[in-house]
Amino acid sequence: MSEYNTGNEHYYDAKFILLNNKYFTEFDPQQLTPKELHTLIIIRENASRISGLTNTTYNLMGHLLPFTNVKEKKKNAAVAREIMQSLRSKDVINYDEPKEPNEPIAVRQKK
Repeated sequence: MSEYNTGNEHYYDAKFILLNNKYFTEFDPQQLTPKELHTLIIIRENASRISGLTNTTYNLMGHLLPFTNVKEKKKNAAVAREIMQSLRSKDVINYDEPKEPNEPIAVRQKK
């Protein structure tokens, strides 16, 4: 549990994570799993400062995720695809679905 101040000298207990001024709480419809949150952090760290887009592929994301096995490239791409589709269904990121794991993806984060 974490306490946070509402500004009126009232403190509330809640489980939340602050990521770029968006609170992801345990009762939020956009509640993120730890793997989704870690993937979102990687996407935001690799975003272009000019366009705000992250250019990546499923294979590259599979290599960047710390909870995947480096030796199993196809399985890593499938894990990255599943997590990114989950983030897209929760309306956190937006991208066009590629036809193959090595095809570039331009990921836009929603604010």
